[in-house]
Amino acid sequence: MVAAPSVHWAWQGLCFALPADWDVTVLEKAYLRADDAAGPRLEIVWRQNTPMAEAALRSRLQRLLPDATFDFSSGPTLHALPGVLAFRFARPPESRSPAGVGLVLDLPNQRSAMLLVHQPHPDGETLRADCTATAALLGSLTVAPAGALQPWQAFGLRLAVPATYALQRFHFQPGHFHLQFNGPARGLLRRPEGIVTFDRLGPASMLLRGRSLQEWAATFHPGLPLDERTRVAHPGPCSARWRACSRWSETQTGNWWRTIWGDPGDDMVLSLWLDDEDTKIMALLARGAPAREEPLLRELCAHYAIVPA
Repeated sequence: MVAAPSVHWAWQGLCFALPADWDVTVLEKAYLRADDAAGPRLEIVWRQNTPMAEAALRSRLQRLLPDATFDFSSGPTLHALPGVLAFRFARPPESRSPAGVGLVLDLPNQRSAMLLVHQPHPDGETLRADCTATAALLGSLTVAPAGALQPWQAFGLRLAVPATYALQRFHFQPGHFHLQFNGPARGLLRRPEGIVTFDRLGPASMLLRGRSLQEWAATFHPGLPLDERTRVAHPGPCSARWRACSRWSETQTGNWWRTIWGDPGDDMVLSLWLDDEDTKIMALLARGAPAREEPLLRELCAHYAIVPA
Protein backbone atom coordinates (compact mmCIF):
# COMPACT_ATOMS: atom_id res chain seq x y z
CA MET A 1 0.00 0.00 0.00
CA VAL A 2 1.34 3.44 -0.94
CA ALA A 3 1.70 5.71 2.05
CA ALA A 4 -0.64 8.69 2.05
CA PRO A 5 1.13 12.01 1.46
CA SER A 6 1.93 13.95 4.60
CA VAL A 7 3.44 17.27 5.66
CA HIS A 8 6.04 17.43 8.43
CA TRP A 9 5.65 19.88 11.30
CA ALA A 10 7.70 20.79 14.34
CA TRP A 11 6.03 23.00 16.94
CA GLN A 12 6.96 23.76 20.56
CA GLY A 13 9.21 20.69 20.80
CA LEU A 14 6.76 18.28 19.13
CA CYS A 15 7.53 16.78 15.74
CA PHE A 16 4.82 15.06 13.70
CA ALA A 17 3.51 14.44 10.19
CA LEU A 18 0.03 15.66 9.22
CA PRO A 19 -1.98 14.06 6.41
CA ALA A 20 -1.79 16.34 3.39
CA ASP A 21 -5.54 17.00 3.47
CA TRP A 22 -5.41 18.31 7.06
CA ASP A 23 -4.84 22.06 7.18
CA VAL A 24 -3.54 23.95 10.21
CA THR A 25 -6.29 26.50 10.83
CA VAL A 26 -5.24 27.87 14.24
CA LEU A 27 -1.63 28.46 15.23
CA GLU A 28 -0.96 30.26 18.49
CA LYS A 29 1.77 30.36 21.11
CA ALA A 30 0.09 27.65 23.17
CA TYR A 31 -2.48 26.07 20.84
CA LEU A 32 -2.49 24.40 17.43
CA ARG A 33 -5.47 23.00 15.53
CA ALA A 34 -5.65 21.13 12.25
CA ASP A 35 -8.90 20.54 10.31
CA ASP A 36 -10.00 18.51 7.34
CA ALA A 37 -13.13 19.06 5.26
CA ALA A 38 -15.34 17.69 8.08
CA GLY A 39 -13.95 19.79 10.92
CA PRO A 40 -11.29 19.61 13.66
CA ARG A 41 -8.98 16.60 13.52
CA LEU A 42 -6.08 17.55 15.80
CA GLU A 43 -5.79 19.90 18.76
CA ILE A 44 -2.63 20.49 20.77
CA VAL A 45 -2.57 22.48 24.00
CA TRP A 46 0.92 23.42 25.20
CA ARG A 47 1.81 24.64 28.67
CA GLN A 48 5.08 26.04 29.98
CA ASN A 49 6.50 25.51 33.47
CA THR A 50 3.21 24.03 34.71
CA PRO A 51 2.80 20.28 35.36
CA MET A 52 -0.56 19.04 34.13
CA ALA A 53 -2.00 17.40 37.26
CA GLU A 54 -4.91 15.00 36.92
CA ALA A 55 -7.50 17.42 38.31
CA ALA A 56 -6.35 20.21 35.98
CA LEU A 57 -6.27 17.76 33.09
CA ARG A 58 -9.86 16.61 33.62
CA SER A 59 -11.06 20.20 34.01
CA ARG A 60 -9.35 21.27 30.79
CA LEU A 61 -10.69 18.25 28.92
CA GLN A 62 -14.23 19.03 29.98
CA ARG A 63 -13.84 22.58 28.66
CA LEU A 64 -12.42 21.38 25.36
CA LEU A 65 -14.85 18.48 24.96
CA PRO A 66 -18.11 19.21 26.81
CA ASP A 67 -20.39 16.18 27.33
CA ALA A 68 -17.56 13.78 26.48
CA THR A 69 -16.80 10.60 28.40
CA PHE A 70 -13.19 9.57 28.94
CA ASP A 71 -11.57 6.17 29.26
CA PHE A 72 -8.07 6.48 30.71
CA SER A 73 -7.49 2.71 30.67
CA SER A 74 -7.70 2.05 26.93
CA GLY A 75 -5.45 4.65 25.33
CA PRO A 76 -2.97 3.74 22.60
CA THR A 77 0.53 2.54 23.49
CA LEU A 78 3.37 4.55 21.98
CA HIS A 79 6.65 2.70 22.34
CA ALA A 80 8.60 5.70 21.05
CA LEU A 81 7.18 7.89 23.84
CA PRO A 82 7.26 6.05 27.17
CA GLY A 83 5.50 7.57 30.14
CA VAL A 84 2.74 9.17 28.07
CA LEU A 85 -0.75 9.31 29.55
CA ALA A 86 -3.05 8.10 26.76
CA PHE A 87 -6.83 7.90 26.79
CA ARG A 88 -9.87 7.59 24.55
CA PHE A 89 -12.89 9.85 24.52
CA ALA A 90 -16.39 9.58 23.10
CA ARG A 91 -19.30 11.96 22.74
CA PRO A 92 -23.01 11.45 22.05
CA PRO A 93 -23.90 10.13 18.56
CA GLU A 94 -25.40 13.48 17.55
CA SER A 95 -22.12 15.22 18.27
CA ARG A 96 -19.97 16.26 15.34
CA SER A 97 -16.90 14.64 16.92
CA PRO A 98 -18.08 11.44 18.59
CA ALA A 99 -14.73 9.74 19.19
CA GLY A 100 -11.01 10.19 19.38
CA VAL A 101 -7.81 9.61 21.31
CA GLY A 102 -5.78 11.90 23.52
CA LEU A 103 -2.24 12.08 24.86
CA VAL A 104 -0.58 14.02 27.65
CA LEU A 105 3.21 14.11 27.57
CA ASP A 106 6.11 15.99 29.11
CA LEU A 107 8.53 17.89 26.93
CA PRO A 108 12.06 19.10 27.70
CA ASN A 109 12.55 22.41 29.50
CA GLN A 110 9.63 21.95 31.92
CA ARG A 111 6.88 21.90 29.34
CA SER A 112 3.86 19.69 28.84
CA ALA A 113 1.46 19.17 25.96
CA MET A 114 -1.94 17.60 25.47
CA LEU A 115 -3.00 16.25 22.07
CA LEU A 116 -6.55 15.42 21.00
CA VAL A 117 -6.98 13.51 17.73
CA HIS A 118 -10.60 13.48 16.55
CA GLN A 119 -12.27 10.80 14.46
CA PRO A 120 -15.43 12.60 13.34
CA HIS A 121 -16.99 10.06 10.93
CA PRO A 122 -18.84 7.09 12.43
CA ASP A 123 -19.61 5.33 9.13
CA GLY A 124 -17.66 2.25 7.98
CA GLU A 125 -15.12 3.00 5.24
CA THR A 126 -14.51 6.59 6.27
CA LEU A 127 -13.96 5.61 9.89
CA ARG A 128 -11.37 3.03 8.87
CA ALA A 129 -9.59 5.69 6.81
CA ASP A 130 -9.72 8.04 9.80
CA CYS A 131 -8.24 5.35 12.04
CA THR A 132 -5.42 4.86 9.55
CA ALA A 133 -4.71 8.59 9.48
CA THR A 134 -4.77 8.73 13.28
CA ALA A 135 -2.39 5.77 13.56
CA ALA A 136 -0.01 7.39 11.05
CA LEU A 137 -0.06 10.66 12.99
CA LEU A 138 0.59 8.97 16.33
CA GLY A 139 3.31 6.83 14.78
CA SER A 140 5.10 9.92 13.48
CA LEU A 141 4.96 11.76 16.80
CA THR A 142 8.35 12.41 18.41
CA VAL A 143 9.63 14.80 21.05
CA ALA A 144 12.68 16.88 20.21
CA PRO A 145 15.52 15.87 22.55
CA ALA A 146 16.73 18.33 25.13
CA GLY A 147 19.50 20.42 23.67
CA ALA A 148 20.68 23.90 22.87
CA LEU A 149 18.29 24.29 19.92
CA GLN A 150 14.66 23.37 19.37
CA PRO A 151 13.43 22.52 15.84
CA TRP A 152 10.49 24.27 14.20
CA GLN A 153 8.83 23.53 10.89
CA ALA A 154 5.65 25.21 9.65
CA PHE A 155 4.15 26.34 6.36
CA GLY A 156 7.17 25.31 4.33
CA LEU A 157 9.77 26.87 6.67
CA ARG A 158 12.32 24.93 8.69
CA LEU A 159 14.29 26.62 11.46
CA ALA A 160 15.72 26.18 14.94
CA VAL A 161 15.60 28.46 17.97
CA PRO A 162 17.33 28.39 21.36
CA ALA A 163 15.54 25.80 23.46
CA THR A 164 14.51 28.29 26.14
CA TYR A 165 12.93 30.69 23.62
CA ALA A 166 9.16 30.71 23.01
CA LEU A 167 7.05 31.89 20.10
CA GLN A 168 5.93 35.46 20.77
CA ARG A 169 4.24 36.67 17.59
CA PHE A 170 3.93 35.65 13.97
CA HIS A 171 2.02 36.16 10.74
CA PHE A 172 1.79 34.13 7.56
CA GLN A 173 0.71 36.30 4.66
CA PRO A 174 1.23 35.97 0.90
CA GLY A 175 4.78 37.08 0.25
CA HIS A 176 5.79 37.49 3.90
CA PHE A 177 6.12 34.89 6.64
CA HIS A 178 7.27 36.25 10.01
CA LEU A 179 8.03 34.55 13.34
CA GLN A 180 9.44 36.13 16.51
CA PHE A 181 10.80 34.17 19.46
CA ASN A 182 11.57 35.77 22.82
CA GLY A 183 14.03 34.52 25.39
CA PRO A 184 13.38 34.08 29.12
CA ALA A 185 12.37 37.18 31.04
CA ARG A 186 15.19 38.63 33.13
CA GLY A 187 15.66 41.38 35.67
CA LEU A 188 13.24 43.53 37.61
CA LEU A 189 11.43 44.67 34.47
CA ARG A 190 11.06 41.07 33.17
CA ARG A 191 12.40 41.88 29.75
CA PRO A 192 13.46 39.05 27.43
CA GLU A 193 17.17 38.29 27.44
CA GLY A 194 17.07 38.29 23.66
CA ILE A 195 14.84 38.18 20.59
CA VAL A 196 15.21 36.23 17.34
CA THR A 197 13.00 36.96 14.33
CA PHE A 198 12.74 35.02 11.08
CA ASP A 199 11.29 36.51 7.88
CA ARG A 200 10.75 34.89 4.50
CA LEU A 201 9.81 37.33 1.75
CA GLY A 202 9.15 36.96 -1.93
CA PRO A 203 9.11 36.95 -4.82
CA ALA A 204 12.64 38.29 -4.59
CA SER A 205 12.68 39.69 -8.14
CA MET A 206 9.73 41.99 -7.44
CA LEU A 207 11.07 43.15 -4.07
CA LEU A 208 14.61 43.83 -5.20
CA ARG A 209 13.77 45.34 -8.63
CA GLY A 210 17.38 45.22 -9.67
CA ARG A 211 18.75 46.33 -6.31
CA SER A 212 21.20 44.34 -4.21
CA LEU A 213 20.22 42.85 -0.88
CA GLN A 214 22.31 45.52 0.79
CA GLU A 215 20.34 48.29 -0.91
CA TRP A 216 16.98 46.64 -0.24
CA ALA A 217 17.73 46.00 3.45
CA ALA A 218 17.45 49.69 4.29
CA THR A 219 13.79 49.64 3.19
CA PHE A 220 13.08 46.37 5.03
CA HIS A 221 14.45 47.62 8.36
CA PRO A 222 14.58 51.42 8.02
CA GLY A 223 15.13 51.92 11.75
CA LEU A 224 18.34 49.89 11.93
CA PRO A 225 21.85 51.29 11.33
CA LEU A 226 22.44 49.41 8.07
CA ASP A 227 25.48 51.16 6.65
CA GLU A 228 29.08 50.35 5.84
CA ARG A 229 30.16 50.97 9.42
CA THR A 230 28.00 48.11 10.64
CA ARG A 231 28.65 45.71 7.75
CA VAL A 232 30.65 42.63 8.78
CA ALA A 233 31.94 39.46 7.15
CA HIS A 234 29.15 36.97 6.51
CA PRO A 235 29.92 33.32 7.28
CA GLY A 236 27.78 30.47 5.99
CA PRO A 237 24.87 31.13 3.64
CA CYS A 238 24.48 34.83 4.44
CA SER A 239 24.97 37.26 1.58
CA ALA A 240 24.90 40.36 3.77
CA ARG A 241 25.30 40.92 7.48
CA TRP A 242 25.21 43.94 9.75
CA ARG A 243 26.23 44.07 13.40
CA ALA A 244 25.50 46.96 15.73
CA CYS A 245 26.74 46.85 19.33
CA SER A 246 25.91 49.34 22.03
CA ARG A 247 29.07 50.76 23.59
CA TRP A 248 27.09 51.10 26.82
CA SER A 249 26.39 47.35 26.89
CA GLU A 250 30.10 46.57 26.50
CA THR A 251 31.03 48.36 29.75
CA GLN A 252 30.99 46.90 33.24
CA THR A 253 28.26 49.37 34.18
CA GLY A 254 26.26 48.26 31.16
CA ASN A 255 26.59 44.61 32.16
CA TRP A 256 25.43 45.46 35.67
CA TRP A 257 22.45 47.39 34.30
CA ARG A 258 21.52 44.49 32.00
CA THR A 259 21.67 41.99 34.87
CA ILE A 260 19.54 44.05 37.26
CA TRP A 261 16.94 45.39 34.86
CA GLY A 262 16.93 42.60 32.29
CA ASP A 263 17.70 45.00 29.46
CA PRO A 264 19.03 43.00 26.45
CA GLY A 265 20.87 46.08 25.20
CA ASP A 266 21.13 47.34 21.65
CA ASP A 267 23.27 44.50 20.32
CA MET A 268 21.85 43.50 16.93
CA VAL A 269 22.83 41.27 14.02
CA LEU A 270 20.82 41.16 10.78
CA SER A 271 21.61 38.48 8.21
CA LEU A 272 20.14 38.35 4.69
CA TRP A 273 20.43 35.84 1.87
CA LEU A 274 18.43 34.31 -0.99
CA ASP A 275 17.10 30.75 -0.90
CA ASP A 276 18.61 28.05 -3.12
CA GLU A 277 16.31 28.95 -6.02
CA ASP A 278 16.92 32.71 -5.67
CA THR A 279 13.17 33.33 -5.39
CA LYS A 280 12.77 34.16 -1.69
CA ILE A 281 14.61 36.54 0.64
CA MET A 282 15.59 34.99 3.98
CA ALA A 283 16.13 37.38 6.89
CA LEU A 284 17.28 36.57 10.42
CA LEU A 285 17.46 39.31 13.04
CA ALA A 286 18.98 38.63 16.47
CA ARG A 287 18.87 41.11 19.34
CA GLY A 288 20.32 40.98 22.82
CA ALA A 289 22.01 37.78 24.00
CA PRO A 290 21.85 35.84 20.67
CA ALA A 291 23.54 38.72 18.85
CA ARG A 292 26.57 38.35 21.11
CA GLU A 293 27.10 34.62 20.35
CA GLU A 294 28.63 34.09 16.92
CA PRO A 295 28.54 30.24 17.03
CA LEU A 296 24.82 30.40 17.82
CA LEU A 297 24.22 32.82 14.94
CA ARG A 298 25.95 30.45 12.52
CA GLU A 299 23.73 27.59 13.68
CA LEU A 300 20.56 29.63 13.40
CA CYS A 301 21.43 30.62 9.82
CA ALA A 302 22.41 27.07 8.88
CA HIS A 303 19.09 25.64 10.12
CA TYR A 304 16.87 28.29 8.50
CA ALA A 305 15.64 27.13 5.09
CA ILE A 306 12.64 26.58 2.86
CA VAL A 307 11.42 23.00 2.85
CA PRO A 308 11.27 21.53 -0.69
CA ALA A 309 7.70 20.77 -1.73
